[in-house]
Amino acid sequence: HRAMPLASDLDFLSCDWGTSHFRLRWVAGGRVVREFQDENGCKRLLKASRQNPELSRAHFYEDQLGSALKGWEEFRLEASELPLVISGMASSTIGWVELPYAKAPVRLDGIGFKVQKVTWAGPAWIGETFLVSGVATSTNMMRGEETEMAGLLAETMDEAKSALLVLPGTHSKHLQIENGELQEITTYMTGELFEVLTRHSVLAASVSGSGGFKENGFADGVRRACEGGVAANLFLTRTRQVLEGMAPEENASFLSGLLIGAELNEAVSKNPGALLIGGSRKLRDIYSRALEKLGARNWRCFSDEECQNAVPVGQQLILKRLRT
Repeated sequence: HRAMPLASDLDFLSCDWGTSHFRLRWVAGGRVVREFQDENGCKRLLKASRQNPELSRAHFYEDQLGSALKGWEEFRLEASELPLVISGMASSTIGWVELPYAKAPVRLDGIGFKVQKVTWAGPAWIGETFLVSGVATSTNMMRGEETEMAGLLAETMDEAKSALLVLPGTHSKHLQIENGELQEITTYMTGELFEVLTRHSVLAASVSGSGGFKENGFADGVRRACEGGVAANLFLTRTRQVLEGMAPEENASFLSGLLIGAELNEAVSKNPGALLIGGSRKLRDIYSRALEKLGARNWRCFSDEECQNAVPVGQQLILKRLRT
């Protein structure tokens, strides 16, 4: 891992606890020196707690952390205790301790985020443990993406004076940034819609993801989204196969282009500032292709390194604020 920006003197444990994943990183001297991840996300721990009602939900969170930290003590670089910062769904209704959302607008440097200390019977070398809450507007909300946002934009404040940050995923988040503050959140259920339509709708028989990305099908989907929107074009996924003999693999890319094209076409038409794309490399590549086909200007993708380090960099900002 390359050195992270900002407060490289902060040594701490960074935890990203999502609905379906768990990722723990030890940051020392601005670098990740130890890492553990598995699929024990909040949803799985909630299920375990319901199956074992004699145990508290906190028991399963403490047990997961304790298991992940086994053997790490021998790698300690300093004698001081290490603080632990946890972002994501661990502060939600299905998490360890439910925290209320911080209310937008919030500053990108972490001021305005809600942070709460939790106590648990962890190893003696673990210092204070902090849970970071999500952020909400009057009509929308997110948990975990607020820390990712802070990390991605930590060194691009000039660019973030007026920008739309897009974080693709199951529930794609569009975050409107003005003058260094998060002002608005829009959620597009693009990834979940694709999953539902390809598994549980009449379109399921006409698509297949086994053939990988198909450029022509994707481009046609983006074009159709711009011309007539999603609802009027969804059934084309079916008719393309029945009437035109299109392969299911081609149709899967068509449907992807249709959904992503509709999401980004609206963003491009409404957003006069910079358009910034985060997320995984695969999604950044697909969203980039859609933006190119839409003829979008003034946009860029964050690098692999920036995206991989976004959460711990955001947590550095939060720790720095807590220490001042």
